Amino acid sequence: MSVHNFESYINGSSINGVQFYQEDVNLGNGDSILLHMVTNLKGEDWKRVRTIITPAFTSKRMRTMGSIINECSKSVTDVLEKTAKEDKPIECKGLFGTFTMDVIARAAFGTQIDSHNDSENIFVKHAKENFISPSIIKLLFLVSSN
Repeated sequence: MSVHNFESYINGSSINGVQFYQEDVNLGNGDSILLHMVTNLKGEDWKRVRTIITPAFTSKRMRTMGSIINECSKSVTDVLEKTAKEDKPIECKGLFGTFTMDVIARAAFGTQIDSHNDSENIFVKHAKENFISPSIIKLLFLVSSN
């Protein structure tokens, strides 16, 4: 299948083989960001957004993201080693949440943060305010339940 056959691509109307339509998805308060995600778009809107985001996922950029992920994983290893030496329990959800935050900040925004050790970082604060919302939780629940 080539990039020129857009009509052959799945346009977000199925997850794990289960068909659904945007009107079936209740996002609560009508969050405009969620409603305009590529997974919720159809037809020409989906094609337009897909055309815009496709260049971000070239093989060269994916290799670069692999390097970023490897570098960020070193900080996870450091935190794990430090926590193990102190004989403290590891809070995995928080640890991998900060890892994800570091990767996104670096890959998407070109900024290096150390959210493992700097929870007061302005980037971390704004990300938590904007992405840990009831709408996001509902969307994640919807996707994981299928």
